[in-house]
Amino acid sequence: MKRTQLYTTFAIASAIGATLSGATTYVDIESRNSSFLENFSSGDPSSQSLNGISFKSSSRGVGSYEISDSIDPQLYFDGYAGGLDFADFPNVRIRHRFAGKLRNGSVYPLPMSTVGPFKYAINGSMVTRQVTLTGIHKSGTGLRLDPVDGEIDEGNYFVDYIMLDRGRTIGFEFDQSNSTRGGVNNYFVGSNLDVKEGKEIVSGVSDGLFYGNPTSSDPKMILYLAKNTGLSSIDTGIYKYIEIRMRVPSAVGGTASVFYRTGANSSGDAHKVDIILKDDSYFHTYLLDMSNVSDWTVSPVNYFRLDPINSQAPFEIDYIRFYETVKIN
Repeated sequence: MKRTQLYTTFAIASAIGATLSGATTYVDIESRNSSFLENFSSGDPSSQSLNGISFKSSSRGVGSYEISDSIDPQLYFDGYAGGLDFADFPNVRIRHRFAGKLRNGSVYPLPMSTVGPFKYAINGSMVTRQVTLTGIHKSGTGLRLDPVDGEIDEGNYFVDYIMLDRGRTIGFEFDQSNSTRGGVNNYFVGSNLDVKEGKEIVSGVSDGLFYGNPTSSDPKMILYLAKNTGLSSIDTGIYKYIEIRMRVPSAVGGTASVFYRTGANSSGDAHKVDIILKDDSYFHTYLLDMSNVSDWTVSPVNYFRLDPINSQAPFEIDYIRFYETVKIN
């Protein structure tokens, strides 16, 4: 079965580097650093399913599969035009859950070889797991996903997306309707937005975008970091880049700001990085290189906030990601 070419999430443009608040900001770099393999928004994207697993439905951006009494259920995502570059994109990131007896799952690069399986954990709640395909130095045709290893009595498997990244990635893809959940099981709390003040944002997300409607000129999106979400801080020894893809439909431009605190200043004022927004109505990708920012790299970040715009202009966000590694042309 031939499949369409892998969807990329970058607009192709020239990179422009500018240093703001100690961070270097690049706008619309040519190289992509993550790609959706599948987002399960409309039907079953698998090319083959084996051993008692069958597609049920797709709703709110999440695919649902039923697993009957079986051993080693398998989903194949294969036949992508141009192949998959596992050498440059070895990190597989999956947001999913299994309603049944929990075990580990596995992923295999295709075509099958002696490399793998690569194991990941799965939970009863929707969480993001990632695994790095080590020892692969070539392209492949797809992935085999074993949602749950071993013998299964029965259960339902739900999957939001499968992504390929250049390295380890903390991502908020806004791919599930009315949910900002990502990271592991983290989410954003809204302030001065058309959502419940100081509560988890559970509205305004559809078609893979967060549609923000400020109620003042100081809208805030505060990342909830806590042990019960699976991620209580951002390890700045790993994640040295922040990428945001967004637009302001009214083309007024303005400034977005990132605020953060680390363990070294957890009770002090937050550090700030400003992003000058393009004054047109198109989507743009803003990549912040924090690798040489001493306030970022000194210790894990335990407070992160994005102020998407400094006005009441509506905005749209495609994704927010924290990268281990990037390619900048």
